Amino acid sequence: MTTWPAWQPMATAPKDGTAVLLAVKYSTGLVDRIAASWAERHQPRWIINGSAQRLPAMPTHWMPLPEPPPVIGRKR
Repeated sequence: MTTWPAWQPMATAPKDGTAVLLAVKYSTGLVDRIAASWAERHQPRWIINGSAQRLPAMPTHWMPLPEPPPVIGRKR
């Protein structure tokens, strides 16, 4: 079984555009995980991958994203 890296404090998160997995905590106490990256464009902030949308809550921790699965049946 694959072991996951440990959650890291936000102070150590990469701010070079690298996609990471963020743990965000809502005001209700609910915690969610969102793939996001740091963007420096108009206003420095974390954005959800694949969009320009801001995070719905403040991130508390981060970890690297796992490698994607191999594409089955695809010739290299």
